[in-house]
Amino acid sequence: MPVLCQDASGKIWIGSLINGLFWYDPASHQLKRWPHPLNGQPNFTINRIQEDAQRRLWLLTNRGILRLDAERKNFEWLTFRGLPSGISPTDELHSTFYLDRNGNWWHSGIGFLIKADYDGKVLQTYTLKNGLTSDHIFGICEDQRGHLWLHTDERLHELDPTKKPGQAGLFQYYSQSSDGLMGSDGILSGNLFDPITRNRSGELFISASEGFNYFKPGDLRKNTLIPPVWLTEIRINNQVQPLDTSQQITLHPGDNTLTVSFTALNFSQSRKNQYAYRLLGFDKDWVVTSARTATYTNLAPGDYELWVRASNNDGVWNKRGTRLRIHVIPAYYQTFWFKALIGLLVLGLLYGIYRYRMAQQQHLALIRDRIATDLHDDIGSTLSSIRIFSEVVQGQIADVRPDSVPLLKRISDNASTLAESMQDIIWTIKSNQDGLDDLVSRMREFALRLTEARGIVLNMTVGEPFPILRLSVEQRRNLYLIFKESINNAVKYSACSRIDVRLSVEGRVLHLQIQDNGVGFDRDRTRSGNGLPNLHARARDIRGTIVLRTAPGQGTSITLTATIR
Repeated sequence: MPVLCQDASGKIWIGSLINGLFWYDPASHQLKRWPHPLNGQPNFTINRIQEDAQRRLWLLTNRGILRLDAERKNFEWLTFRGLPSGISPTDELHSTFYLDRNGNWWHSGIGFLIKADYDGKVLQTYTLKNGLTSDHIFGICEDQRGHLWLHTDERLHELDPTKKPGQAGLFQYYSQSSDGLMGSDGILSGNLFDPITRNRSGELFISASEGFNYFKPGDLRKNTLIPPVWLTEIRINNQVQPLDTSQQITLHPGDNTLTVSFTALNFSQSRKNQYAYRLLGFDKDWVVTSARTATYTNLAPGDYELWVRASNNDGVWNKRGTRLRIHVIPAYYQTFWFKALIGLLVLGLLYGIYRYRMAQQQHLALIRDRIATDLHDDIGSTLSSIRIFSEVVQGQIADVRPDSVPLLKRISDNASTLAESMQDIIWTIKSNQDGLDDLVSRMREFALRLTEARGIVLNMTVGEPFPILRLSVEQRRNLYLIFKESINNAVKYSACSRIDVRLSVEGRVLHLQIQDNGVGFDRDRTRSGNGLPNLHARARDIRGTIVLRTAPGQGTSITLTATIR
């Protein structure tokens, strides 16, 4: 019978791990079992009993919190409302509860403590993130000041309910090693049932494995002295450096590791001293620790300030602390002048590459112009001479050798065709006609000359605005020859009366469509020569595609799509 509670009427209520709930009347010396169907069942365990100001009896069972009314006839199971996510008081063996003098219900579970009203509405939650340092709370007791004392599996906690989470002084901690509490291996007691209680004079009794601790919380005096903070040692690359009053050090190139030691001049339970440091210019937040050193490695060049603060054993902080100015000298390769020099060298190299490429382009342009000139002056003039001479010979021998006239006419026609092709080659090679607008003008000129000779209407539409794009020799040649082949085929074979040409550029993508209203043809029944494969090959050379659409009686459409790079 480990759980006892005397109510306002003098009856003593007894909770058992095995036999359920009993009550004992000292006046009649009668011991009776509480008359309820749950009572006496094998799994009905009672771990704590407490009576509230309304004389209701609260029971902590293995099934949750059970509350009996003042007449002990009716009962209800209590649950919480508004629990934060991730918190559920399910482990009843490692939970306890307490009803304080202000009508608050305190309930603990694994890693949390809840403050609620008597109806179960959660008012506040304490977790390992905002003050608790232990997973299990076995006992809760209120002292005469209204502070709560929490008996945990590690340290004794003192909670000031008037403070909110995050406020200084919310929790105070007491342990065996630093405060003289009796306990084995840091555990105050292995007893899970009422391990902490208070007598009428306000003394707290805290159970331990070897005995018990007792004290009066009002007799505890808080250490209000603000501890001075001093730097005790500075090491650079693990070499001790002399301390001076200037509170300033300089790190030279190669000084990769800086270690600063400090201490708080508080010798009352000095193990509980806490420290906080922050390297201004490097750390975003304060580093809170019980260690008395701060180490930084590979600091970038610049000026920093190490700010160290400390608290005494009762959490009183010296917020001014002490400061150490740190100047890091850059290596030569980290200086502005070195970086500027490297930048100038890179810019000079890039400019040299640019000038070299421009000179190469100019040299190539001169070669192209020279070749074009030579072709025009030498081969062009020779072809013209062949055509003229053949026409002259035709006139001279027409009456003498009429059978030779067709041969001479063929020579003249071939020379004219070759001269025309030579003009196209010369136009392609010339460096001053690399623009897309030059190509469009050449295409329009060729198409007009050919269609007007056959009485075909030509409608050529060029999209606006027309961008200024430079073309390589390969692009210019293939685009022109694709256009020329398509126009030639339409004029010679389609028997059309109209040819529509549409050219547009979107970004760097060129779209060219050549469509006639001729007879069209059946691709499956028409023998393919070299024309169509040549068109596809030229399109691939400039990373483009050709789409051919035709049918008997519906004309022919050739669409080229290519990216101008």
